[in-house]
Amino acid sequence: MKYWLLKTELPLKLLILWLGISPSKYYSWQNRYGKLNEHNGWVPRDFWLEDWEKDAIVDFHNKNSLEGYRRLCFMMLDRDLVAVSPSSVYRVLSGAGLLHRWNKKANKKGTGFVQPLVPHDRGFTDYSWYSILMADGNFFVTRLKSNADVEYLLKRAGRKSPGVTNDQQIKLKGIDAPLRLVAYTDLETGQEYHFVTNAHHLKAAEVAAIYKERRQIEQFFKWIKQNLKIKTFLGTSRNAVLTQVWIALCVYLLIAYLNFKAKLGASMQQILRVLQLNLFERRALVDLFRPPDKQQPVSPQLLLWNQL
Repeated sequence: MKYWLLKTELPLKLLILWLGISPSKYYSWQNRYGKLNEHNGWVPRDFWLEDWEKDAIVDFHNKNSLEGYRRLCFMMLDRDLVAVSPSSVYRVLSGAGLLHRWNKKANKKGTGFVQPLVPHDRGFTDYSWYSILMADGNFFVTRLKSNADVEYLLKRAGRKSPGVTNDQQIKLKGIDAPLRLVAYTDLETGQEYHFVTNAHHLKAAEVAAIYKERRQIEQFFKWIKQNLKIKTFLGTSRNAVLTQVWIALCVYLLIAYLNFKAKLGASMQQILRVLQLNLFERRALVDLFRPPDKQQPVSPQLLLWNQL
């Protein structure tokens, strides 16, 4: 380029335009002139995995060889071993030749669901699991599906509690032991529920109350989502989740206590919104919720007479 500049005495911009490149590209080439071509060289990254992290992933996979790479990733996060993404775990295990096309974990079909022994809804119906619970001496309460194959046996004697419309023994297809059917009508809504249980020693009203407790647990978690404003969890371990929930509960109780002492007469949602908008304002809590005093409009003529 210098050669042609001296020969033609044309401006540099015109030569760059004739070459069909941008000025920035030309000056970039000029700055790199005489240097080694290292623009495609190996550049270390801060987020690349270190050797000890790769060894930890491989060792953890060897101890839990039946788990998939995604589950291994979150298991290592919960145990504070390695903080990596599922794609990083996949690359490390694939490079080590430890990934297989098919999971070799044993099939659990027909052995029932492994879940907490609590009242559950019809979506978790598994007759084989019911048999396992009864063989282990556990009790369950669930709702009866409308298409269940039921054989009705003798009705249970005795006075029925309010809301209980039916209480009798039944047999479900695939279960040898007799079960108990409790039909209960909600006195407030009028909706009828059919419960199946192996707890023959409980009253029919107690069976309905046990299932109602499950609904209260769901409502409690619904209340947490609506009021505590926990959008995302900062950690995935048990301690991290519980800590964040307890902090949110403490904040909610403090605001409820302030509402009670100040007698603001506002809902918790309104107080939370106002506090979020005035978080960095140094004002009294009562002033935030007290409507501003209405000032009488001052006539411009009165202001003129006051200045005379």
